[in-house]
Formats: sequence, C-alpha cells, structure tokens
Amino acid sequence: MSTYELNDFVNLIKSMFSEKENGSISIDTDLKTLKEWSSLQNMILVTELDKVYNVIVTIEDFNNSKTLKELFEVIVAKKN
Repeated sequence: MSTYELNDFVNLIKSMFSEKENGSISIDTDLKTLKEWSSLQNMILVTELDKVYNVIVTIEDFNNSKTLKELFEVIVAKKN
C-alpha cells in the first residue's frame, strides 16, 4: 500500500461529501462521526468502492474500521 494509493482513496471518499464536510476528512477520520454519514451515504460508498476497487465492503468492515486508513487496509486485503 503506497501513500499515493491511500491519498487517492481519501480523495475518493472526500468527493462523496459536501465541500463543507470534506475539508475535515483525512486518513484518521472515522466516517461514522461525520454529520453527513447515513445509511444512504453508506450504500453510496459501498457502490463506489465496488466500482473503483472491485470489492464489496460490508457493514462489519465499516464497523471494524475506526479510520479511513483502516478501511483502506480492509480493501487492500480483500483485493489480495
């Protein structure tokens, strides 16, 4: 996992939130703490991650990932 790939992942996540919210998103962000986080946002994110990374991220994956970095590590592990 390179820093470049992680930055691309964070930028992808940022693009799914409003400009006001995405300024506070970093590798250390817990998505569940964002004001815009909802079950609909979760489904949009699952769909986009499937499209971009060709992996299915489950509710358990989200619940077990405290930060975006941890979620990215789950995606990398699923791809391998």
